[in-house]
Amino acid sequence: MKHQKVIWLALLILTSCAKPEPDWNALKSQLDEIGRNDQLYRGAMDSIGVKYGWQSTEMQALWAKQMKLDSSDLAQVEIIISTVGYPPSARVGTSNEAIFYTLQHSPDSIMVKHYDLITKAGDDGELKKSIVALYVDRVLMNKGEPQLYGSQIRMEYKTDFKGQKYDSVFLWKLKDPDHITEMRTKMGLPPLAEYLKHFEIDPAKGYIIKYAPSH
Repeated sequence: MKHQKVIWLALLILTSCAKPEPDWNALKSQLDEIGRNDQLYRGAMDSIGVKYGWQSTEMQALWAKQMKLDSSDLAQVEIIISTVGYPPSARVGTSNEAIFYTLQHSPDSIMVKHYDLITKAGDDGELKKSIVALYVDRVLMNKGEPQLYGSQIRMEYKTDFKGQKYDSVFLWKLKDPDHITEMRTKMGLPPLAEYLKHFEIDPAKGYIIKYAPSH
């Protein structure tokens, strides 16, 4: 009888300490909002960059608004991760991609901190391999190392010998260019040449120089 009481008490303690089941519908709604926030101002950046230049005051104002949202979203994402880990797609569907996008746009140290979380989510089928490839490549690029899958396009604002400012757009260096087709296929990515055309980059050269507006 004494042993039964001990077992019952242990079960009671374990039950009382167990975390309550998350409200998955509420979490999905939260993730959807975070996902919208992530693209709220980024969606206008291409047109603003082309019209005014990537270093223009108009672009800086847009970035200031987006970074404020990013900071708020990242704080929420950190809480979600610490509470439920990477939200399972079985519960929230593709809304869980908001975690990826928020981390993808976070400071380098945060990206590195959650690197294993993202790659494991890919291994577990919670994230598409093509999305994981973006994360892996960006972490490598931010470290100054060659990328694996050719997903990262870099833009640098430069000044030529005449003092003319321009945007230099190029494919970040590849670790294994001879096997890039197999690497991309494995991650569900389209051929590199096809991908580069979206950025108006000549596949043979791997870069394009776009002059920014003079003002």
